Amino acid sequence: MLLNRLGLSFAIASFLVLTACQTISLPIYQGANWQFSYPPAWIAVENPGLATIAFRDPLSPDRNLSLLISPVPDTSQLSDLGDPTTVGYELQTQWLNRPDRGRQVELLAAEQQETALGPEYLLEYAVQLEQQSRHDLAAIALARGQLYTFVISLPAAEFERQPQHYRQILRSFQVLSLSTNSSGEG
Repeated sequence: MLLNRLGLSFAIASFLVLTACQTISLPIYQGANWQFSYPPAWIAVENPGLATIAFRDPLSPDRNLSLLISPVPDTSQLSDLGDPTTVGYELQTQWLNRPDRGRQVELLAAEQQETALGPEYLLEYAVQLEQQSRHDLAAIALARGQLYTFVISLPAAEFERQPQHYRQILRSFQVLSLSTNSSGEG
C-alpha cells in the first residue's frame, strides 16, 4: 500500500514538474496581412501614435512592442536596403541614436531569417537612456510596397532573465501571403 502511494505521489509530482516546464503558448495578434505573438498578460495600447499597433505590460509600462508600417516603392526588396548589418547600422545611426535626448544605441546582432515572402532581418540593440539600460529587438520585412518594423523594447535586466522568450516573440512576426489575408485579434 505504501509503495502504491509513493508511486502515485511520484507520478503526480512528475506530471506537475513536466507541466510547469512546458513552454507557455503565446497569444497571436493578426492584422490584415501580418501577425505576431505577444506575452499573455500584455494589452493593446489604445493610441499607439505612429505605430500601427502596440502592446505593453500593464504592470510595467516600460516593456512594450510595436509594429510600424511605412510605404516604400513597390519595386523595392529588402536586399535593396542592404544586408542585415547594413540595415541595422543605418537604423541605429539615422533613427535610434538620439544624443540630444540622452539615448545611445549599439547594434549587437543582425541576421537574416527566410520566410515564405522573402527575407526578414532580425536586429538586436543595447540601448542606454540617461539612467536606464534597455534591450531592443527588431524584425524588418518588406512586402507589397510596405516596410514592416516590429520592435520589442524592455529593460536590459528583463531581457537577460528571458532572452529566448523575447527572441521567440521576435521570430513570430511574419508578413502573410495574400491568400492568408484575414484580420482581427487571435
